[in-house]
Amino acid sequence: DEDRANVIAYLRTLSDNPKPLPQPGASAEAKPAEGAKPAEGAAPAKPAEGAAPAKPAAPAQ
Repeated sequence: DEDRANVIAYLRTLSDNPKPLPQPGASAEAKPAEGAKPAEGAAPAKPAEGAAPAKPAAPAQ
């Protein structure tokens, strides 16, 4: 975690206008944006036309 903090601190020095860091202990949970609504009636992705199903991987030797 200390290495990660050091990398973030270094990357902030490269910016002319760095974003503020979150407060320590702030929730790391992802929250939907204000006013964001879940997708309604979204259909699952369909395979591309003419695409063959993926073949199973060969067992490890």
